[in-house]
Amino acid sequence: FGGTRTALDLHGAGNRVAELNHAAAALARAAAGPEAWVLGDVGPFGGFLEPLGEMEAEELEALFAEQIAALAGGGADALLIETMVDPAEVEVALRAAAIVAPSLPRIVTFAFQIAAPGQFRTIMGTSPEQAVCAAREAGAHVIGANCGTGLGFADYLALARELVAAAGAMPVILQPNAGAPRMEGERCHYDAGPAEFAAALADLRALGVRVVGGCCGTTPEHLAAAAATG
Repeated sequence: FGGTRTALDLHGAGNRVAELNHAAAALARAAAGPEAWVLGDVGPFGGFLEPLGEMEAEELEALFAEQIAALAGGGADALLIETMVDPAEVEVALRAAAIVAPSLPRIVTFAFQIAAPGQFRTIMGTSPEQAVCAAREAGAHVIGANCGTGLGFADYLALARELVAAAGAMPVILQPNAGAPRMEGERCHYDAGPAEFAAALADLRALGVRVVGGCCGTTPEHLAAAAATG
């Protein structure tokens, strides 16, 4: 996440895209061992495509391709293109992935917020159904949501119903935050403990979500509790 040249430029590391992404995937591969999958994480580039912004699709495709090639070279088993809000950016990322890492499964997750009661949208106004259709047409193998703004576990369940209905036979993934964030001094704390988080993931699976995980506030203890529920 944040591994494109534009994102790394913010930290004076734009010339280290291949090095850092390859190392990240290789370290995860070594830690995971032979039985766990390593997902190469690709996040938004941090701006807007033309005409809202100055980034051209061809330039962005090259940025994503540079990162994805390094993740694949480091040992990633699949690609997780996550926290997306713009279907056009997703299309570019998937096109780059298909060119430089055609053998890797491509997972796409969007970040939604509540636009109105019972209505989920990305900040670009994309609905769950539109997100599913766009990702499917662009070559995603798995579609879903992660993170989000102002979503409780009940909201993630409602969002999951929409995604599962729109996806049909396509596998759906959900990675909720560990509850709502609040500041405690200088630290951000998320209010859902491991047991509550595990129960929420079990509810998502019961709705037909095929892949579950966690986003902001998720700790190893949260994931261990979820895994223990089967």
